[in-house]
Amino acid sequence: MRGLTTAASVWLAASIGAAAGAGLLVLAGAATAAYLVVAFLFPVLARRLPRSPTDSLLLRVSYRDGRGLLREIVQECTGAGFHVSGLRSAETLPEGASTPQVGVMLVLSGKGVQDELVPRLSDRDGITEVTLLEDERD
Repeated sequence: MRGLTTAASVWLAASIGAAAGAGLLVLAGAATAAYLVVAFLFPVLARRLPRSPTDSLLLRVSYRDGRGLLREIVQECTGAGFHVSGLRSAETLPEGASTPQVGVMLVLSGKGVQDELVPRLSDRDGITEVTLLEDERD
């Protein structure tokens, strides 16, 4: 199902406009405040909650070739509470770079906290990019 959040936002905006137009400013203000709490606070709280072991996420990591970093990347992921359930790799040569890089796509599952994994991997010497790709199921 796609577009559900967009449709709900359109209906909410119409409802707030109708309430404000009818002179119900307190109701319009309360609905706006409730929307802002749900739209901005809830995603932060949801990311902090432990993940279900059945949920998976995609992590793209690029690193300099020839340094043996794949083993360290996998160890870091498993040490953070994730299981690597899939891995794809491709050698790339970024524009203007003399050293080839390897890009890997990891499929992770488990109860680890994803917001802690990206900084841990980004701090490693030789890793050039870490991107968390989330599947939007809106």
